[in-house]
Amino acid sequence: MNGLQIITVVNVIILLIGILLTLVYVLSIILLRRFHTAINILTGNFGLSSIICGSYWMIYNPLTTFHGNILQGSTVSYVVISYLTLMVNCLPVYALVNIAVNRYFTVIYPNRAFFKKQMWILTSILTQWIVAIILPMPHLILSYQVTIDINQDDNHQLMFRSYLSVLFQTFVNGLRLPSWILFYNLSVVLIFPSIIIVFFDSLIFYSVRSSTLRVHALPSSAATVANVNHGRNRDVNLVKHMLFIFVMFIIGWGPIYIYSAVVNMEGIDARVIILLQILPVLDLSINIIDLFIYNRDLRRYLIERCLNFLRVNRN
Repeated sequence: MNGLQIITVVNVIILLIGILLTLVYVLSIILLRRFHTAINILTGNFGLSSIICGSYWMIYNPLTTFHGNILQGSTVSYVVISYLTLMVNCLPVYALVNIAVNRYFTVIYPNRAFFKKQMWILTSILTQWIVAIILPMPHLILSYQVTIDINQDDNHQLMFRSYLSVLFQTFVNGLRLPSWILFYNLSVVLIFPSIIIVFFDSLIFYSVRSSTLRVHALPSSAATVANVNHGRNRDVNLVKHMLFIFVMFIIGWGPIYIYSAVVNMEGIDARVIILLQILPVLDLSINIIDLFIYNRDLRRYLIERCLNFLRVNRN
């Protein structure tokens, strides 16, 4: 095996471990009623989005690395892959956007029960999925138009050039999609979500700080102040964890999207591509570890279950 194939195998192994751990997290939230809280449902949605994203790349990367010709000449596969590539990456990042927006409403309107109901949470999750499905549509339409042009010309044959050209589907044997599509990908996956998340998280930090100062300034009992501080600290703690996960997402996917948008497709260095493949895989692994670190109740429950299982088998 060459260097690219070895790295692909390693990436698949890491992705598989991360997906299995994320599956444990998501199934625990779905199956155990005690964890059916608003924030657990939102983080579970992020976990589910990450599973879909990781599963796609776990199948797609070895398929194109070891059997690249399997997709050659197929208009349907080209169009579908062009669409799915962007959609699966939009799912987890807009799940983080959804968490930021939901926590903002919860902090700003703490007495509004509507924003804590499961119906509202499920509606916001459905909206996030619709957005992730709609955003790649321009890529889908343009890819279809390019394949039609290729099929009408007997001198052209659909082919996949390199890992990155497969990843972004922008170069087809001399035919290009409009150059703005690469910046569109960068915008919908990184720039727009970054602006939204930073905006709402900044409002949350400001609101928590202002509320804490008001509570301390008013004559209140120690128990009241402690309860308010506990709730505010919980919100800030969640925001910090979600910001960390989002920063890791940028570190994982940012270099690939930025590199593809800045560097001419014909001048791509294959060695750089091999290195960049590692970052998104590490991002998924780190994110699931952080989810378990944040959700202490779930972590303790799983540890207790594992210990009880070991005790029973030992006896």
